[in-house]
Amino acid sequence: MKLVLGISTSTPRGSVALVGAGRVLGLATHEVLEAHAEALFSLIDEALAQAGASRTDLCGVACDVGPGSFTGVRVGVASAAGVAAALGLETVSVGSLESMVHAALRARPHERVARIAAVLDAKKGEVYLGSYDRAGHPLASSRHLSRAEAQAELEAWAAEADTRIVGAVALELGSLGTSPAIVRAPAADLPCASSVALVGEAWLSEKRALGPLKPVYVREPDAKPSFGPAIPR
Repeated sequence: MKLVLGISTSTPRGSVALVGAGRVLGLATHEVLEAHAEALFSLIDEALAQAGASRTDLCGVACDVGPGSFTGVRVGVASAAGVAAALGLETVSVGSLESMVHAALRARPHERVARIAAVLDAKKGEVYLGSYDRAGHPLASSRHLSRAEAQAELEAWAAEADTRIVGAVALELGSLGTSPAIVRAPAADLPCASSVALVGEAWLSEKRALGPLKPVYVREPDAKPSFGPAIPR
């Protein structure tokens, strides 16, 4: 059985997973945002050991491309691209918010839902917000909003019977903390490589979202490259 490697480093939860035939066979995590680069390849080895597999068993690499921590997203994308290049594998781009939505859909497969909103902490008093349909397809482009703006929008959506909301940060937004619209699951609260890999496996079979991995920041990075002073001609 060929396996898909999933990588997620867009939040303080860094994780690596292996899936095959729609099942999670290995999952390794840690919770230190600043240590993703140092820990990632150890997590890959740990997940492979759990699955009783080797790197030659892989058929593709699915990576969480954001939004989330700018540094974390870059670490994941660069690492996934490196593994794929070394092993000659396809890469699949999976958005962090999309992975959370798909985790929620798996947690409640029989619910009647028209819209699922995914929300992720963007720091600086802001959140990332995306909305998706019952199949996990985006209804609109993801945005970054102030917490107050997101709270107002999500509270209005939560009043609709066919809307669900995922993301642990939603619990900090006013009355949403007790709303029955909230769906809780480990991979729905925060992005997790298990969901990234499961989505990636499905998309590999559909030939969807393949190709070079590109970070999705939604918000402009705080640090921008500096090319120094212009040199007179």
